[in-house]
Amino acid sequence: MFGLELMLKSCNKSLMKKIGVVITLITLLGSSDQTFSQLKLHKQHGVEIMGTPKSFLAKNDFEYAIVVQSSSERDFRIKTFTCLAKQQGIWYLFKILGPYTPSSPVPELQVRPVIMQKKLAASEADSLIKLIRPDEGMKYSQEQLNALPKTCVAEFRGRKGTSGGFSDAATYHLAVGAGGNITSLYFYGASNYLRRCLPLNPEFGILKGMVNTFQTLDSLASTLNK
Repeated sequence: MFGLELMLKSCNKSLMKKIGVVITLITLLGSSDQTFSQLKLHKQHGVEIMGTPKSFLAKNDFEYAIVVQSSSERDFRIKTFTCLAKQQGIWYLFKILGPYTPSSPVPELQVRPVIMQKKLAASEADSLIKLIRPDEGMKYSQEQLNALPKTCVAEFRGRKGTSGGFSDAATYHLAVGAGGNITSLYFYGASNYLRRCLPLNPEFGILKGMVNTFQTLDSLASTLNK
């Protein structure tokens, strides 16, 4: 199996360039609205509840939303959702961060998450959706993703070997929709498999849309720190 050198040298330059363009675009949209005065999120005992991306969308009153999250055994202390959502006719890009803690019926045991947001014009939201491409990200079913093999044949510096079976990769979680009409997907090591297994294993090409949607929307979260 190829080691860390293969992972570092096979970075997708076109994706990184596009992410840079996205960050530049969203930075120009304006400063964060830290008052959290208009975006309304579901609360339990006065605290915003994250849960899974699917349950988060189900509990909140959005006309439309797409949310992404990654989880890994290496970094399990903080849960981060990045979301593009339309609520009461207004578009928001927001990030919500909370600790991985069991839910509790006692309010004082709840830890309130940190929420950062930007309000967007409709034209700005349209531009972001064209880059995020949620339809492509959610194109394949969970059953199709689950059917992908756990390993693949990869080539590096003229040598072929087996790659896959990652032990420290992140699981990508995506959910799109609102109310009772929500679609959610997940895949462990999606970017790792896409980076290492193509082009010799074309079946892994179905991960392209998912990885683009996740990484593009997730990259927008960096602008919310400014």
